[in-house]
Amino acid sequence: WNASEPISVIVRDAHEASKFTNQQISAQVCSALYCLVIRRFLFEETDKVTDLLISFYAEQDMQEHGKALDDFYLDRPDLYSETKDSSGVFDSFWGASAIFAKNSKDFENAVIQGIILGNDCEVMGYLVGSLVGVALGINEIPQRWLNQLDLSNEAEKVVTNFVRAVEKRN
Repeated sequence: WNASEPISVIVRDAHEASKFTNQQISAQVCSALYCLVIRRFLFEETDKVTDLLISFYAEQDMQEHGKALDDFYLDRPDLYSETKDSSGVFDSFWGASAIFAKNSKDFENAVIQGIILGNDCEVMGYLVGSLVGVALGINEIPQRWLNQLDLSNEAEKVVTNFVRAVEKRN
């Protein structure tokens, strides 16, 4: 919804949204990373999202966030095991990224693999589904899944506006 905003707005919004469910700085950093990854897909950008965050945190003198981003690198994807069962935010991010990389052409299978991985099943399904959904487009989401959505009017407007924004990029 705010993908066209400046990086500073996206990061601050991600931090604030994260606070509703997890007060940890690592969760805020993961939320910002996730939002910037989605933005990158939407606008087909080549910027490294971690570099954008490193710069933002340095410019804003947000040392604790910068430290959390450093910790993010310590949980490296080349050491990640798809069978790892942890509820840590970095583990969820790396797990979703690994599943996306292996299943980026098949929405349904990617989401199923995310849920099977565990951690927090809802979160993994959401993360993987949104990554693959943005990468492939709404037409690749199984129609039977879309038919099951029960959205409020306000949520439907947000989804419709988001879909229009994604369609404009094509």
